[in-house]
Amino acid sequence: MSSRDRLPIDAEPDLRLHPDGPEAPLQALLAARPLASLPMPFLGAVTGVFAGFDELDGSPLVTSPHHAEPVAARSVVELLPAQAGQPVVLMFDGGDPRRPLVMGIVQAPRPGAEGVVPAEALAARPRTLVLEAQDDIVLRNRHAKIRLTADGDIEITGSSFTARTQRLLRLLSPLIKLN
Repeated sequence: MSSRDRLPIDAEPDLRLHPDGPEAPLQALLAARPLASLPMPFLGAVTGVFAGFDELDGSPLVTSPHHAEPVAARSVVELLPAQAGQPVVLMFDGGDPRRPLVMGIVQAPRPGAEGVVPAEALAARPRTLVLEAQDDIVLRNRHAKIRLTADGDIEITGSSFTARTQRLLRLLSPLIKLN
């Protein structure tokens, strides 16, 4: 396009001058690339299936309501070969269904995830649990620690310490220091 063919920003083209009428340029553009070849943008998430990895380039393969056969995708999460066959959440880059993007693996519900242990599982536990080590044993979580040392010391560290008993609480020691 030469500078002579450019229109000023505020000027509107006079389409009446086109020999085939004002719709001719638009019709020519549509004929060159019919709308049927453009995918409809899809802006939501869908559930698909992780089918494995492409043998040539290693990209993840997925199926979805838009793809009956596995197609190459990109992923924002790490996918492992053992996860093949698992449902995945898919979105489409730019809303284009030809460009799937794996957002994550759909997690199966886990019974007892809130810490409720079924009675059968509780009954199957051993009556006594023995932890043995040559040196120290340390149980630790975010703010608390219990340490059993090889020389017999027991160290309990935490933001607070509560001892509850229904009977007598005995502290046997030649010396007890409080605070």
